[in-house]
Amino acid sequence: MKKDLTNIHNNFFLHLLSKKENAIDFLRISLPEAIFSQIDFDYLDFDKQSHILPNLKSSIKDLVIKTKLKNKKELDFYLLVEHKSSVDNSRPKDIFIQIFKYIFNIIFEDYKKNKELRIVIPLVFYHGQKEWKIPTNFKDIFDVDNSIKQNLIDFNYILFNTKDNPNINKEIINNIHLYSGLIALKTIFEEEYKSLLEIIRLFYNLDKFKTLEELETIIYYISLVKNIDKTKFENITKDLFEELREEVSMVTFLDAIKNESRIEGEIKGEIKKQQKTLIRQLSKKFGNITEYEKEFIEQCSDTEKLDNALDEILFAETKFKVLDCLK
Repeated sequence: MKKDLTNIHNNFFLHLLSKKENAIDFLRISLPEAIFSQIDFDYLDFDKQSHILPNLKSSIKDLVIKTKLKNKKELDFYLLVEHKSSVDNSRPKDIFIQIFKYIFNIIFEDYKKNKELRIVIPLVFYHGQKEWKIPTNFKDIFDVDNSIKQNLIDFNYILFNTKDNPNINKEIINNIHLYSGLIALKTIFEEEYKSLLEIIRLFYNLDKFKTLEELETIIYYISLVKNIDKTKFENITKDLFEELREEVSMVTFLDAIKNESRIEGEIKGEIKKQQKTLIRQLSKKFGNITEYEKEFIEQCSDTEKLDNALDEILFAETKFKVLDCLK
């Protein structure tokens, strides 16, 4: 399978924030204090259901944190954390439509069941190379006079951009796992390996080498994206490990790089899930599909194309229009 860097970034990000402590600390540095102070984290959970399209479950690419407000315990409060490792500033509508579909579907679900409407706040996490130029308010993508803008439907998202973000600071975060993970994401496109050495040194200085699972995951993420094999890792870290005199840890890290990671396993699993969902939904709507068409779907490992095909099913008049999304 061709290595899909978008999925490697996304799966590492989801893995990092899937721990309750990390999720809370991340929201502490991401949300305005006025919002964060109202959240009751005793009720924090992760929503495993995809609301991107009604009655259509595909792979969950976003982190959906479900909790409650301190003064509104009868209401569910949702934080949609959308991960982005790249941006197309020429198509600002893409991010807004993606967010709007989520918000609309979850609220419409409540409306149909005559339930109290859930509160949904979107937060976009961005660590790409290009400058993020997309406005945070939907109405600002329209090039019209303010007298018209003020009458348009509007919603906004909170942006967490890792570039020059003062909150990515170990004194502010005070969570070694989250801080190191954010540093890895922030610097992953840089040519040098200073962040890799900084992260290993930080774990060592805080006497965290006794529990290596978190550090191994971060190192494996960096090694996947930067194509670091055993020999390259030895060359990069040789001076550092001689200084630290940690030969046992060196062996452990090399094993982490050599063996298949759960991150890569999660990627393959999610792709398989998307492919099966697409085949099932196509069969439901258009009748049986051919073995050639099934094989064509199973050969596609691009999750973005698979997502687009799943979105297209709802409105497509023929199965060929759906399959065209995979080309």
